[in-house]
Amino acid sequence: MCAQIYQKPSDNTLLLDPRESIQRPFDFTGAWTEIRLGIYVAAVSGSDVAGADETATINSANDYLCFGIKNSSNQVIPGLSGSIFLGVGAYDGAVNKVSTQMRKNGTSFNYCFGTRGNTAPDLAFPAEQKPFGYQVDPSTSDNYNGFYGLKIVVVNRGLATQNIIFSSVVNASVAAPYTTDALVASLNTFASPQATSNLTWNNGSTAYEIPDAFYLRCPLFNNQFRVSAMYVKRYA
Repeated sequence: MCAQIYQKPSDNTLLLDPRESIQRPFDFTGAWTEIRLGIYVAAVSGSDVAGADETATINSANDYLCFGIKNSSNQVIPGLSGSIFLGVGAYDGAVNKVSTQMRKNGTSFNYCFGTRGNTAPDLAFPAEQKPFGYQVDPSTSDNYNGFYGLKIVVVNRGLATQNIIFSSVVNASVAAPYTTDALVASLNTFASPQATSNLTWNNGSTAYEIPDAFYLRCPLFNNQFRVSAMYVKRYA
């Protein structure tokens, strides 16, 4: 199986298979210092079937749940050699073991982090649980998505002191229409971020590479992400 796109009453919807990812390069002129990523997403176990409870123990990078930006030069998943990632997710970082959990009110992100190949992930902070992938009733044409927004700010880009500031905001349920315009409006507002963290993104003398592609991956076996809209916008 592979990702499917199907027609809802007012939009096209992307249905990722379990353990499948989506990667979409973006191209902004010059070196950006602030972008915002937004997504309308639901957690399902079929195109219109509510997600079932599932817990996936994290044993390797194959079990990471990731939402953020990745280098577009390859399709390697975050945590493996050749992949560069900045964003949010659940992983087995140096602090403690965690698991990716699917619940009927959404999965949870545990950390903001960055990965550079198969080195240990760089931890931004041990975050509060952030639900992702809500749904109210996935069989309806309205109120079947949640909104997740992520702001990524690069401070001192290209310098030895380069670091990343993450801010995120969640809306458990949003009403249709699930259009790009509606999503951009939410990104423009980005009211009351629910968490902000800072990640050192340099080795003390050299800045690390900044990824250039939207990225989403769910590592669960029995559940999947259904995406109604996604967008990346440059602000600085």
